[in-house]
Amino acid sequence: MRKELIAFVAALALCSSLSATTFMCVESKDGSVKKYYNDFVTQVDFETFITPADTIPTDTYVDLGLPSGTLWANVNIGATTPEECGDYFAWGEIESKDSFYIDNYQWYDTTTHRYTKYSFGDTLLPADDAATAIWGSEWRMPTPDEFKELQGTGRINFNQYVKITGPNGNFIILPAAGSKREKLSGKGSNAQYWTSTLYKHSDSEALYLQYKKGSSTPSTESEYRYSGLTIRPVRTKKASKIFSNTDTTTFMYVRQTNGQTDVYNTKEVVQVIYEEKNITADTSSIQYVDLGLPSGTLWATVNIGASKPEEYGDYFTWADTDPIDTVNPQSYKFIKYIKDWEYTKYNNKDGISQVLPEDDAATFNWGTNWKIPSSSQCQELIDNCRWYWDERNGVYGMVFKAKNGNSMFLPAAGLFYDGFDSVGEEGFYWSSTRSKFYEEQGQCLYFYSGGAYWVSDYHRVFAYPIRPVSTLKKEEEKEDLPPLPPLPFLP
Repeated sequence: MRKELIAFVAALALCSSLSATTFMCVESKDGSVKKYYNDFVTQVDFETFITPADTIPTDTYVDLGLPSGTLWANVNIGATTPEECGDYFAWGEIESKDSFYIDNYQWYDTTTHRYTKYSFGDTLLPADDAATAIWGSEWRMPTPDEFKELQGTGRINFNQYVKITGPNGNFIILPAAGSKREKLSGKGSNAQYWTSTLYKHSDSEALYLQYKKGSSTPSTESEYRYSGLTIRPVRTKKASKIFSNTDTTTFMYVRQTNGQTDVYNTKEVVQVIYEEKNITADTSSIQYVDLGLPSGTLWATVNIGASKPEEYGDYFTWADTDPIDTVNPQSYKFIKYIKDWEYTKYNNKDGISQVLPEDDAATFNWGTNWKIPSSSQCQELIDNCRWYWDERNGVYGMVFKAKNGNSMFLPAAGLFYDGFDSVGEEGFYWSSTRSKFYEEQGQCLYFYSGGAYWVSDYHRVFAYPIRPVSTLKKEEEKEDLPPLPPLPFLP
């Protein structure tokens, strides 16, 4: 395999809050459109994986006559003969390496000690599937069900490798390649092959198929996903001419200021365009208050849609950028009825726990200097201020008085769900943080006449006001830069 890198560097454009915000929009073949604020995109790279014809045998798959029609590769990735072990991969990584441990695993954050992508029972995306990346889009890693189908086929012999004979008499050989961490173990006695699926009871482990010497039956087990195992690809479509020429797969990497990188297979991308949104609110008059908080967070003095501190402003469901006029589960942006009501984004499957910039109502309506406060910023507000119930111009709410003498008033705006409720009695303000335990809930700052405290169990379909925050003082604001030009091409 050879890699060629085509880089497109996206210039940063810190847009002012006065005119317009520019988005980079990626449209995929499935009809979805992902929007990125230019301010938050640092670089766009194109990386092409080129597989020369002579690295994959011409007779590269075997039809075992399986009921599903699945075609199994004749060799492991990185091997040229069926008996060779080939390369070892961590689950979800597309490049092999010599040693495997948690600190060099691509999807693990050593600072937070958490996995950054994929959660319980998830299936690999094509961009993170080593078979797809290295052998081309017709190939992928097998699912547990496909391995289960293989286990129930014909005869199995074990002699330094596993020979599996299908119903039609054809066979494949799986070498007992063992596994790798800091060193190789189990070679010659264990055949361990990754599936494309994460273990449903732990996000630190993925499922693999194991043939163990001395055992009469294979089994599906789980292993730490940073471990190095071999991969035997599958495909479902027969090829009339297999790899007679080089096969290429190109990925587009959208790198963002928060450290996140989104990966696209360019074969699935229709176009990349730029879109400009005018900021309709007069954000030039929006003020912030410096409460002397340890993080340096600056809180706006008004809610989105309000012009005075005591005005309630607009109400938003969690992670929606447009204010509501009616709320029910069917109208919520990220809910869809499939077998039941299912959340289509910010769910247990995608593992996204913070509102992304394209879904941030503060950024969308006020510009990129503003955002919805995180749960930790809301907690910081409570922990570092004296708060008390008060009235301003006939409106009740909570005052947060800081040690530096500055204060902020949050009106008790209640909530909206098929009508207004608790107005003047309670305050609910969305944070950008999803519930730690329930995908259908978001965390909010809650208060009433008796106190202010943090709660996390409020449904995302409820509509609350938003009090934005910023970390950029006015004297630090950057001048406007022109929007980025259109992307010239997709490789």
